[in-house]
Amino acid sequence: MPLVRRAALIALALTLTSTSCLGGGGAGAPTILVDFSHDEFSSAFIKFFPGTVTARQGDELVFRQTWTGEPHTVTGGTLADELMEAVEPYIEKKNRGEPIPEEPPEDIAKLEEKVVWAFGEGDDLNQTGSQPCYLDRGEPRKDGKPCRTQEQPSEFTGKQSFYNSGIIPYEGPQGNEFRIQLANDIDPGAYWFYCIVHGEFQSTKVEVKPRDADVPAPGAVNRAARVEIDRMADPLLELFRDAADGRVNLKDPRSDETYRMSGNFAGLYKPEAAFPEAQINEFVPRRIRARAGQKISWNMMGRHTISFGVPRYFPIIEFEDDGTVRFNRRLDPPAGGAKEFDVPEEERYGGGLEPIVFDGGTYDGTGFWSSGTMDADPFIEYSMRITKPGTYRYACLIHPPMVGTVEVT
Repeated sequence: MPLVRRAALIALALTLTSTSCLGGGGAGAPTILVDFSHDEFSSAFIKFFPGTVTARQGDELVFRQTWTGEPHTVTGGTLADELMEAVEPYIEKKNRGEPIPEEPPEDIAKLEEKVVWAFGEGDDLNQTGSQPCYLDRGEPRKDGKPCRTQEQPSEFTGKQSFYNSGIIPYEGPQGNEFRIQLANDIDPGAYWFYCIVHGEFQSTKVEVKPRDADVPAPGAVNRAARVEIDRMADPLLELFRDAADGRVNLKDPRSDETYRMSGNFAGLYKPEAAFPEAQINEFVPRRIRARAGQKISWNMMGRHTISFGVPRYFPIIEFEDDGTVRFNRRLDPPAGGAKEFDVPEEERYGGGLEPIVFDGGTYDGTGFWSSGTMDADPFIEYSMRITKPGTYRYACLIHPPMVGTVEVT
């Protein structure tokens, strides 16, 4: 598994959102934010906030997920601690804006082999990682089957080898939240929790202190989280405002070359930014106009769909009664006669700034029509046509807040 996992390439989603407010988890309970959606634009932040928190023995940790369309886990244990201690120097370098390897060094790669990931072969979910799994000792199974021990222990002792929430549900009594009760006798020290969907850079180090130690109040934890969020958000806010003005200058991080994007946008991120885990999930502008049969185009950055006539309820990740977590089979393929995005991978990720130009076909204004999931580096110039006058709502199936309107005359 790569050391850095670009969020834009592994995004998944449902159609429901949750609040993005900063809030405490009760008296003395540290709250760690899982993802975040910005106040001024729909977005995804593939991070835990803050990156370090302090708690006491016996405290409860509250991991609160903002549903942006990105699935997440909270995964800890001794295997996670061993892995994250090796990764920590790279996290520090990345936070300083310094380059890090795209592929993990050999020592980290060996540690990664001891854990499991939420993704299996291809685009299927690995049931060992995507479902809850709690082990007192040993490594998680490698056959992709559900863990035999799925009931969360009453306490986190710090000695469990693998302690995994599975993909956090988006609804229900425990939707968008995962709580961990620290044992009263847990050894003071550092304990790591990270996401096995997006990788080690979405993580938090929990410094556990003795029960009588002074620790920051929840308000201080929230303020620390906001400082980190704003540091990632500021480049995106500038980018969003540029897109609203109709023009974006895209810079190649490997050179001084720039490419000017203009027109309509479907998702944005900054390849040259120090924190590429953050991305804008918006259609900019949200309302566009076209004549019947006229080509409609978007500059698409990240993994998205262009979808019309979306069913009212479209659960992209499905949690079945037997515990299976799977993708909705209607997400990836094109629908309604849209052309398949069949550009070979070596062309989609060939480097440089030239976009992938693709014509997705024609929509007659009736039924469900979807481009299917698409992504390319740096972006796609995607076009399609609508033959019948009317007002059409459209959406990205991957990112719930990402909606727009096309007025066809």
